[in-house]
Amino acid sequence: MEKKLNGNSHITLIGAGAVGSSLAYAFSKKRIPLYSIISRSKKSASLLAKKLDVKNFCSINDSTVPIGELIIIAVSDDILPDVITALMQSGKNFSKTTILHTSGVLSSHELLPLKKLGAVIGSFHPLQTFPKKNIRGDELRKCWIALEGEPKAIAVGKKIAAIVGAHTFVLRSEDKIYYHIAAVFASNYLVTLASIVEGIAAQIHLPKQSWKKIFTPIVLRTLKNIEATSPAAALTGPIARGDVGTIQKHIAALSSKKYKHLVPPYAVLGVATTRIVRKKRKHVPKEWIPTR
Repeated sequence: MEKKLNGNSHITLIGAGAVGSSLAYAFSKKRIPLYSIISRSKKSASLLAKKLDVKNFCSINDSTVPIGELIIIAVSDDILPDVITALMQSGKNFSKTTILHTSGVLSSHELLPLKKLGAVIGSFHPLQTFPKKNIRGDELRKCWIALEGEPKAIAVGKKIAAIVGAHTFVLRSEDKIYYHIAAVFASNYLVTLASIVEGIAAQIHLPKQSWKKIFTPIVLRTLKNIEATSPAAALTGPIARGDVGTIQKHIAALSSKKYKHLVPPYAVLGVATTRIVRKKRKHVPKEWIPTR
């Protein structure tokens, strides 16, 4: 038996990428059918629709396909304005429609043109990374979802999160940009740091695959320590110890032609680390402490 969301089962998904597909599969697992799937290309919409037995599908610029009372826009940020324009030009009645977009950095204010046409607007951003292949529908389970927008839209977002097994928190519109910056540091730049470790490991002639086995345990233990305590409490290493000599040796070694590209990130992260230690009031040489 089909279940219903928000009093009806008419859900339109716009976007057949990783996030949209994960939502679609999650709904399918819970027997909540999609009313229609819309994507940048009719082909991608068709592929996802056929896998989930959704009858209505089309490209963004096709206004003939029916649209549900709940629209979830799961497209990249640069495509969102095109989607909004297409919806405005569709001639549809949005007076009983809730529209959510999944952008991490953009607020519900992007959807104001549709609010003027009667829609209730909000944003629904899963704080998670998504696979491009082998999507199963459980990618959202236990992750946190940032909700923002009008109260009615937030309420719908909470219902969606409950269906897919996720947690939620609510953001102010003006805080979304800073939330997304934090997410970039938490995920993207963690990958960048791992890539730097990989590069150094290659230069010191560690076997190609063994660097993961060697360095992954300390990464995982650090994350567990942060989870159990706090970033400040989990901090170790030369800056935490006030070991000036070691820092000087690091910078001298990185100043060679082979590693000089790592001096700027090492220095910037060193300043940020010093600020953490300063807050802890550890033994930090005065000359290390940033003045601004």
